[in-house]
Formats: sequence, C-alpha cells, structure tokens
Amino acid sequence: MNTGYTTSCRPGDRKTYLAIGQDLFSISEYVDSQYNYSLHNEQIMPRSNYAPAAAMVYTDLDTLKGLYTPTDYGSGIEYADGIFDVFPDTSIGLQIGLWLNGTIGCEQIINGDRDYKLKMLAMYLDVTKAGAVFLRIGYEFDNPFFGYSENPGIYIKAYQKIVNYLREELSENALGRTNFVWHSWAAPRQNGISLEDFYPGKSFVDWIGISVFQQLYPWESGWGEGYVDWGGDRSYIEEVLEFALREDKPTMIAESTPYGGINMNTTDTIAFHETNSWFRWFEKVLDLIEEYDIDMFSYINCNWDKQPMWHQAGFGDTRLSSNKNVMKKWHRRIIRSEGKQEFLMGNSLTCAEDKVTVKTQIRTDFSTIDVTSYIILGVVFCAIIILSKAYSPKPEEEKANALRRASRSRSSMPSSRNSYQSIPSMGVPNSPLPIYKNLNSSIHKNSHFIPGPDLLNL
Repeated sequence: MNTGYTTSCRPGDRKTYLAIGQDLFSISEYVDSQYNYSLHNEQIMPRSNYAPAAAMVYTDLDTLKGLYTPTDYGSGIEYADGIFDVFPDTSIGLQIGLWLNGTIGCEQIINGDRDYKLKMLAMYLDVTKAGAVFLRIGYEFDNPFFGYSENPGIYIKAYQKIVNYLREELSENALGRTNFVWHSWAAPRQNGISLEDFYPGKSFVDWIGISVFQQLYPWESGWGEGYVDWGGDRSYIEEVLEFALREDKPTMIAESTPYGGINMNTTDTIAFHETNSWFRWFEKVLDLIEEYDIDMFSYINCNWDKQPMWHQAGFGDTRLSSNKNVMKKWHRRIIRSEGKQEFLMGNSLTCAEDKVTVKTQIRTDFSTIDVTSYIILGVVFCAIIILSKAYSPKPEEEKANALRRASRSRSSMPSSRNSYQSIPSMGVPNSPLPIYKNLNSSIHKNSHFIPGPDLLNL
C-alpha cells in the first residue's frame, strides 16, 4: 500500500498553472487561435509554446468514457488520450472531473458496486502520459442540484473510499503525480449545510477547487428560487479560499467562464456600466488570483451555444478568439505574464513526491498524545525493527519474491490502450436525469457539469 507519500504539485509563490477546457476541439481551438494571433502580431513562437499546463476532461464512474475512448455527452468530444495527440511534443497534465451521480452513486461506491470501475480508473492513471493528474472527485459536491446535499456524509465516505482505493492500487510513480481535488461550486448551498459538512479531511485532500462563473458580476444571477439567489457572489468564493488557507492546501479555479458570453450585451451590463468584456470578468478573476495567489486557473474556452447540452443554458460564446480586445489582453496578462502572477504553460507540470506521511484510515492528532504514549510507541517501533531483521528473507529469496510479484503485476496490467477498449461498458444505469427533469430552465443555467449521455434527453 502506498501510504508513505503525498503530492501537491504546488507551483511556487506568484506562479499559476494554466488549464484549458473543456472538450477536445475547444482546447485545440484555443491553442490554434493563440498561435494565429501571435503570427498576425509578429510574436513568432512555436505553436507548442501556447499549450496549457493542463487540459480539462470529464468522465463518470459508471462508464469511464472520455478517458481511453472518446465520447460526446452533448458538450463536445471528451477524450483524455486524444489530448496527447493534440500536443505530441509537450508534457501536459490532465484535470479530470469525475462525476459520481449524487447520493445514489456514492452509496454504490461505498457498497463496492463500483470497485471494478475504480480498478479500471487506477489502471488508466497508471499508464496515462499526463505529467500530472488532478482528479476532481464528485466535483461541485455542494451544488444543491447535483444530488449530494441530501446526505453530505455519504459523499465524504465515497470520496474517502476512492482516495484509499487509488492509494492502494496505484504504482508509486502514478500516485506521485495524482492529486485529489475537493471542488466546491463556491455559491449558495442548501439551507443549513456548511462547507465543512462535506470535508473528507485534510489527509484526503491535495488541492481545493472553486468554480467561478457569475459570482463576480454586480447583479443577481436570475437563478433565484424564493429568496435565494443561487448564483451567489464573491463572498462565497472567498469562503472556500479562506478555508483552503487555513488547511494549507493549494487552490485552483477548477471551472470558470464569463457566464453570458464574452460579448454579452444586456440591460444589466448597461445599467451597471459593465460593457467592457475584459474588465467585466477577466480582470476581476486576475485580481482574485493575485490576491489569493491561486495555483491553477482553469478556463473553459468554448462556444456553449453550439453544443446540444448547453445551447439554451445561457453561457454564450466564451472563446477568447471571439473578441480582439480580450485576446490582446489575454496575451499580455496570461501568455506574457505582464502582471504580478506568472502563468505556467506546457512542460511545467512535474509532480515531485513530498516526504509527507499519508494517514489514509486513521488520522491521529499527535498534539493530544502524552509523554508516556510516545515512550510506548518508541518501544513498539524498536521491537518491530528487531523482529523484521530476525525474520527478513535472504537476498536470493527476496529477489525471487520480487520477480514473482513483478510477474503477477505485468499479467494483470494492460499492455496498451487497446487492452482497455476490450473491457465492456456497464452503461449508465443511474443517470442524474430524474433530479434535473423537474428543474425549470433558470436552474439549468447553473448546471455546468457533464455527468452522462442520458442528460441529452432533457
């Protein structure tokens, strides 16, 4: 069991990884448009220089589609392995959104009904070409419409089981580059539920993430239900970031886009004097990144209106290439890092293992242990060392045992991507469709997730 190390991939002070999403061709369009802009402005650099540090991809634990095989949930092609074809000469990380299907899915995970899929996930993480993996387990867990709020404790147990399972199954190298992300939607939660009610514990979380969509606008989102404006405001973002500071965890903007589109022109933008596309959203996000020294910025660069899942959801067109002024400022502030923050691109993600003990089953507060307890622990430790030396195998026996273990490991691991493709899919028997069918269209605006193909029936 790999319990001796954890990882964080923290980039360092005043440095922020750039991640782009959220489908294969939107990611490719981002890089091509950046390269095109540079050539038109005599900033000649190789196309690979515009590759982000990480690319976003989504999958669900029922099918694991979108990792080793391409799929389209109605929001563009999700294909993790395809990302490496887009960037063949660049080391790039994967930022993976793992949908758990609410409380129903969490109970299946806890009961062992998804162990087979967890095994397949571990196998994929072992062989992926990604320089680092950021696994957002049950992303936006506190979104009231995602099905986890009925019982946050069930979500915690499922999250912990996934982490424990992967720590047990992953090779040391794979575990060293895998980061477990606890991702809040950073907006109002269901009444009476606190952020901490969902927290699986410090030893189970490597990074803490937030979503940034409409919270930075000065007007209400229009997603109200009764007296609650579900869109939220900046204070909800700050709550999560302050929590991360107290927990000493690196932070990421795990999902973000200027809701309404880059070229949004509404009565609100006019009434609040927010007609400048850059300053209305992008500048405010950069202020947030600089204020909290956020470690990763994940931007969704796509034309939501052209995707079947989102064409009536109100997200608009958020491709940077859709606005010349935004593209110009993006190059200055992000590509050339002409600000307080340095943004890191492809080839920047190399996760070194930190020598930090990971307590996966029992977390002990050593500040409460008295001197006598320390003496007892010391005696037990010495006894273990003496016994291990007395009963340790001879060198030739140790070598033989190692060879047998290696042989068993090779026979159980796939030799190539094709090995995964031969595994039959279990389908999506418990899609979130029933949860969403009763929601009105204003709530659908807030449903920025990609859980499974059944949602196309909405």
